[in-house]
Amino acid sequence: MQKVFKFEKKECADYTEAHAHTQTYIMEVIKAQEEMNTAETKVQVTLTFSKATELWYGRRRGYETARVHQVKSLFPSGGLCYMAPAMRSRGRRVPLYDLVSVTLTAGERNYTKEWAAISRSMRKHRINLALAADIDAMLAGETDKVSGCGNNWTIHTKPRTASFADVTHKQTLDEMWAERQDYSVGVDSAPRIYFRRMKRAKSMNRGRDRSVTLQKYADDSDYPEAWYFAAASEYEGCGNGSYYLMYSPTRALYLEDD
Repeated sequence: MQKVFKFEKKECADYTEAHAHTQTYIMEVIKAQEEMNTAETKVQVTLTFSKATELWYGRRRGYETARVHQVKSLFPSGGLCYMAPAMRSRGRRVPLYDLVSVTLTAGERNYTKEWAAISRSMRKHRINLALAADIDAMLAGETDKVSGCGNNWTIHTKPRTASFADVTHKQTLDEMWAERQDYSVGVDSAPRIYFRRMKRAKSMNRGRDRSVTLQKYADDSDYPEAWYFAAASEYEGCGNGSYYLMYSPTRALYLEDD
């Protein structure tokens, strides 16, 4: 699906009328962008100018000059503003004087390759194989989403991942397992042998306590000799935060916030 919004400058003696005309155009573009941007589709924005125009693309790319620019999204903020692909928070104003049109093109959100890569990594390292099986079932079309967890992940959902290399010290699973401990409590309690390492927050009341926990699946499980490997990024001294399942010795897939 594609929608093109041509921008016609309106010369008016009354500034209020000209401003209202521009604001109407901006809101029409923004409304269309919101309607086209769904869970299954994402919108590409193309800005066309009457002459070569300079836009800021973030620190890595700097300024680029062209008649046609492709940006990530548009938003209203006293005018029409854009977010370039490398920009994450603060946008920049679209120069309207030379603007000819805004083209919105809707394409399918499909993250099959990303999900397949995560599953392959889990199987390669024999980490969290139950989740890998659920991902494979979704990719095979046996289920419409990743079951076994509370998230409605589909092939249209971009996996959210994070690195915990600073906590694992890039050790292998066997190297971490060699440092496991018995966390049994009380004489009659069953032994709980697992590896856990935490990296405390650097600053008071501002950072996160980051940790990983590694243990073996039970011998009577569907995956004997495989690993259950979890991670957490919790508010300092709080026990609440973001929780993950690892898919390699250093990287993790986001699960939920608590």
